[in-house]
Amino acid sequence: MTSRQIHNLENLTNVPVIDRERLILDIFNSRATTTEAKLQIQLAEIKYEMPRVRENAKLTPGSRERPGKGGMGEYSVDVKFRDLKRQMSFIKEKLEDAKRKRHLYQQQRVKTGMPVVSLLGYTSSGKTTLFNLLTIENKERSSSLFTTLSTTTRSLRLYDRNDAVVLHIRLALLVDLLHT
Repeated sequence: MTSRQIHNLENLTNVPVIDRERLILDIFNSRATTTEAKLQIQLAEIKYEMPRVRENAKLTPGSRERPGKGGMGEYSVDVKFRDLKRQMSFIKEKLEDAKRKRHLYQQQRVKTGMPVVSLLGYTSSGKTTLFNLLTIENKERSSSLFTTLSTTTRSLRLYDRNDAVVLHIRLALLVDLLHT
């Protein structure tokens, strides 16, 4: 749904209108707990916002040229667009730092030779329930969508052996889920 369509629907109905992507972002935003998940949501929101900035400027009265030296001002939409690009660069740097840290932890686990088991699956497929049973944890689980958003890792002792395995519960990247 385009910004113009949303704007026209809101004017016709006098009710706020959101599209599918905005709804998913709002759900993720309300459920995110880790710093990395929150950064991923912020990045996805900026990517969602960027194509809409220019269209929203056309629909918003008063988004005219800002005065500048010698009458050579810039449009407020250009300022907003530049600010979003700056925010995106900052968030990408933070996510790269988090990725490097996660990679270091992964390398340390590989060095110990500990096997890794990942629980992957669709939303509400029982990953967290199985994780809780195996690790004797109490991670929040629910039949509502997107309750578990961040990766969780625990060491798990196998009952019949003294060996341990690393157990992951994972979801796809937030941005990937938006484009399905």
